[in-house]
Amino acid sequence: MVSQSIPAEPGIQPFDPEEVKKHLLEIPEWEADEDVTSIHRGFEFKDFKTAMQFVNAVARIAEEQNHHPDIHVFYKLVYLELTTHSAMGLTEKDFLLASKIGKLPETGKASVTDPYPYIA
Repeated sequence: MVSQSIPAEPGIQPFDPEEVKKHLLEIPEWEADEDVTSIHRGFEFKDFKTAMQFVNAVARIAEEQNHHPDIHVFYKLVYLELTTHSAMGLTEKDFLLASKIGKLPETGKASVTDPYPYIA
């Protein structure tokens, strides 16, 4: 895995499904969506304040990496989705950011797979 920020490059090609599968082994709590163009992970915290502290930590890393996840907050649940929009799919940038997020302290007690748990 690359240990520094990767600049956005025009014409960058997304990983194929086999490459995605290989990279997911390095970040086992993350999952790819059905069309393998994004990865996602849910986090559950003890309360809203802790969830927002986590979101702020993610924002700092995202700014450092110049790569920004979609972030959904549902009280004490945080759902993150990563993709490289310019490549219309997954690239090294997504897996690097996911790895850095996974190293944050208190990254949640349980993984949440449903991105919208309170919406019927």
